[in-house]
Amino acid sequence: MIWHRADRTVIGCEEFDRRLDKLVKEDEWILDGNYARTLPIRLTHCDTVFFFFDIPLEVCIEGAKSRLGKERVDMPWVDDEMDPEFLQ
Repeated sequence: MIWHRADRTVIGCEEFDRRLDKLVKEDEWILDGNYARTLPIRLTHCDTVFFFFDIPLEVCIEGAKSRLGKERVDMPWVDDEMDPEFLQ
């Protein structure tokens, strides 16, 4: 919810860092995604980490397909088709 813009672009690193800095100072937050660059900041401020889920690729793809055409609180747009780059 802090990375994507409504026009399907993403914010720059400096803006992301500002938003992240504000977010990790709150009492409760969840970050989902592979933001390795900011991992040290997040680890310093968190109390729990789920680092790796060993979920089969087919299950992940089916989960993504099941979200097509549905509004999501973490995305400012609705995807109607699978992104070929994502599938890659």
